[in-house]
Amino acid sequence: MVGLIYIFATAKPISLRRLLALFAAVLVWTKFVLVLAHTTHVPHLALRTAISITALVWSAPVARAVYDTTRLHKLQLRALQPVSDTIRWSYGFALTFLLTVGIGIVTHHHAKLLLPMLCGW
Repeated sequence: MVGLIYIFATAKPISLRRLLALFAAVLVWTKFVLVLAHTTHVPHLALRTAISITALVWSAPVARAVYDTTRLHKLQLRALQPVSDTIRWSYGFALTFLLTVGIGIVTHHHAKLLLPMLCGW
């Protein structure tokens, strides 16, 4: 128990350990509340709620950095200081994934529009 307290006491405010603990806590409490409320599809709703709240907390520093950057018209990354390195890497992977999917969607739509023109359809 002391080791667990030490792990969470030394973690940064937005770290993988704290996000996992938040996810587990929200999942357990949501299941408890939904069972008490006699809701249908309890596991599905509890999982969706836990993922949503954890994703909201995970994305809050990036949203704050984007807001500060647009408000001050220069790059502001102070909001990412309380974020651990692992989470910063996950931001990079998420941004790369979104750019890749976005480019794929744009080129796919252009290909769907250009293909009939090129083939004479």
